[in-house]
Amino acid sequence: MSARDVSQLKYLREAKVLEARFRSLLDVLPDATVIVNRDGRIVLLNSQGEKLFGYSRDELLGRPVERLVPERFRARHQDHRTGYFADPRPRALGTGLDLYGLRKDGTEFPAHISLHPLETEEGVIVIAAVRDITEHKRAEAATAALARVGHELAATLDRAEATHQIISAVHRLFGVRRSILYELDRASGSLVCVATEGMADPRQWLGRVIPAGAGVAGRAVAEGRPIWSADVLADPQTELPQWLRERIQEEGYWTVVGAPLAVRGATLGAVVLGDSAERVWAEEDLRLLTAFADLAALALQRARLYQQAVARSEKLTALSTVVQLITSASDSREVVQAVADAAVALMGALAARLWVDDPEARVLRVQGDAGLDPNLVQAASDVSVLAYGAGLGGQVFESRVPEYVEDVQQDPRWLDQRLARGAGLHAGAGIPLITRGEVLGVLVILLAEPRRFTPEEKELMGLLADHAAIALENARVYQQLKGQVEELQRSQAQLLQTEKLAAMGSLLAGVAHELNNPLSVVLGLASFLRQAVKDGPLAEPKGDIAEAAERCARIVTNFLALARRQPPERRKVQLNRVCEEAVELLAYSLRVDNVELTLELAEDLPTLWADPHQLHQVLVNLMTNAHHAMRESPPPRRLTLTTRHDPAQARICLQVVDTGPGIPPEIQRRIFEPFFTTKPLGQGTGLGLSICHGIVESHGGSIRLESQPGQGAVFVVDLPVVAPPTGEQEAGVPEAEVPIREKSILVVDDEPMVAGMLATLLSLDGHHVDTARGGAAALEKLQQQGYDLIMSDMKMPELDGPGLYRAVERQYPALCQRFIFLTGDTLGPETRAFLEQTGAPTLVKPFVLAEVQRVVRQALHKRPWRERTRRPGLTREDDDARGTPAQDSAGC
Repeated sequence: MSARDVSQLKYLREAKVLEARFRSLLDVLPDATVIVNRDGRIVLLNSQGEKLFGYSRDELLGRPVERLVPERFRARHQDHRTGYFADPRPRALGTGLDLYGLRKDGTEFPAHISLHPLETEEGVIVIAAVRDITEHKRAEAATAALARVGHELAATLDRAEATHQIISAVHRLFGVRRSILYELDRASGSLVCVATEGMADPRQWLGRVIPAGAGVAGRAVAEGRPIWSADVLADPQTELPQWLRERIQEEGYWTVVGAPLAVRGATLGAVVLGDSAERVWAEEDLRLLTAFADLAALALQRARLYQQAVARSEKLTALSTVVQLITSASDSREVVQAVADAAVALMGALAARLWVDDPEARVLRVQGDAGLDPNLVQAASDVSVLAYGAGLGGQVFESRVPEYVEDVQQDPRWLDQRLARGAGLHAGAGIPLITRGEVLGVLVILLAEPRRFTPEEKELMGLLADHAAIALENARVYQQLKGQVEELQRSQAQLLQTEKLAAMGSLLAGVAHELNNPLSVVLGLASFLRQAVKDGPLAEPKGDIAEAAERCARIVTNFLALARRQPPERRKVQLNRVCEEAVELLAYSLRVDNVELTLELAEDLPTLWADPHQLHQVLVNLMTNAHHAMRESPPPRRLTLTTRHDPAQARICLQVVDTGPGIPPEIQRRIFEPFFTTKPLGQGTGLGLSICHGIVESHGGSIRLESQPGQGAVFVVDLPVVAPPTGEQEAGVPEAEVPIREKSILVVDDEPMVAGMLATLLSLDGHHVDTARGGAAALEKLQQQGYDLIMSDMKMPELDGPGLYRAVERQYPALCQRFIFLTGDTLGPETRAFLEQTGAPTLVKPFVLAEVQRVVRQALHKRPWRERTRRPGLTREDDDARGTPAQDSAGC
């Protein structure tokens, strides 16, 4: 027998002795107990020790105690053991030290060891109480980890950073294959993955949804407690969506535990851990996970509240900007665009669109877009106008109630599906813009993902819509006031222009009176010369005199036509003659500005039934506008008047063509609007072309503009060729009627030359003519003899024409019907009123022989134009005694 065997027998005998003495006592101890002698040999082991280390007593008795110590600590342990036996005393080991035990299977565990020496007959032995403190260490680690997590989470207020820290911390703490953080969607009750950590690509998880109550996460939220499933794929109590089942199978974990994230009774989401099937979740694990979930929920809530506060601050700032715009904006287009931009900024929306009411057309029109690519809108939009009640916007407008859509691509009320798909539009809201009970439009806000709107978002959108409605109303009122002010300014300018025209009319009337007298003399004498001098050396000069005088007379007449303000008078008109008269009026000013004037007048034009003065006004306006436009153009400057006849259409066409800069398309649409002008305030009233338009249309014609920028302008006037209405043909003496000769005529004019000229012209028909310088002198002559006809000027000093007429009416009533007025003024309202009242014929200065003869013959031939009752007591004999012709006994 070897010495080793002898030593082993010795330890066995000692063990039997000790076992007999301490066995019953050791087995009731809660901790594993190992008794070691001075040589470091194990002499006794209780049943708890067998369980802890995994050895039977027979396997350890007599063996070195270092067999139960990890190899890396054995040498140091022997030193400690030798030192202890040198001074044995009760001692607790492990304080401040990390002690580990070694099991039979080679696994280590942290341990706490208490030593107690005991004197025996065989010598000093040491009773070692060994406790596995794995759970204690784990609890300490968990506490430390929770403290770190709490510190980390408390340091961040960013929601994205908080979710990242939560998932990283829980993954480190529990050492699992997969960690997932879900947030609760309160509207649907579903859970949305917001963060994950593990081996697989996180993009396969983020944004995925678990229906309410499904999965371990859904159960944990529904039951409000941690849920552990040892085999989640086979768990009948756990319903898994297909995508989640596929992920679990692919990543190879089956044991799943989840805990709800809740703060003050409000559930925010859930944290879920997945591991291999061998993982067992003890109560301590579940408690630790619950504690972690509480910390995570608190961190998420704090980050969410902070994010909401920041977002609310940003939204209030943006809303404040909109409110400032409301108080300052004057242009509705600026307001609409600012509201659309604010909606995108406030809601974090992908796009916003503002539909504004067009009440005349009963439709909604897009007035503002934000967030959308204009090129995409142009290419993909199918809807630019919404009828009342059509589509989402039209229904909101009519119902006056907001509408919220989870996905416009799935809603048939959203008509612009091509744009929705092209721009990726999903969740949409339509909010009516209402102020003072009136719906002004609809604000549409669109998100990039399908979802429901929260009550806070709905409240914010409603607030924005209220402010937008006020802004639109204010802008509309401002524009109305601005328009009224501009209209008032135009009216003032028009009034000023009217006053100018009135003053010009008065001035022209005076000028006409002064010029027409000498012109009448010149024209009259020229006519006389034509009659008296048929041949000889004076034949040509007297023709030049007549032509020059007639031209001067036409110029004065045209000036008067521009300023005349009397009802239209239709008569037979030669349009070419109107063109020539307008050219004569403007020829000088055109020559000064080097404008080349061309007349292309057709010779086959029929006669028009029109007001020549109004047509003259149209032509002068068009020529003047063309003249002004060409001032800005370099030479050559050309103005062309063209007339032509269209027999098939029974119309005459007049074209006024210039080589100016042309008229832009945006102005062409408004060119004939009243008061529209491109000239600075005070330089144009905007009435010229609108008056031309009215005159042409009143003649049954049309006027239009043809122009390209940089290529001049063409104004085209079409006038119908119509016969004069029955009974409205121009009156006149029949051509075959024999002229009346040798009548006694009194010519009254304060200009002796005019009176003398008329006497000369009348003498050509054999009339006896007396002249009088004024009304008083005429009355004196009437007392001396009777006359067949009186021709009197309107304006004379002392007693004028109307005064003379009233005197004749009182004293020689029958003679009133043989009264002709001479005038160079048909502008004055009093003059017009008097002539209309009396019905007396007029000779407008300057006049020529043919006109004088025509009017005189007409007056002498015409029946009395006004029938009156003879004044009481006046007889035919009385008339004869007063020198009036017996055949004119009817009263004035």
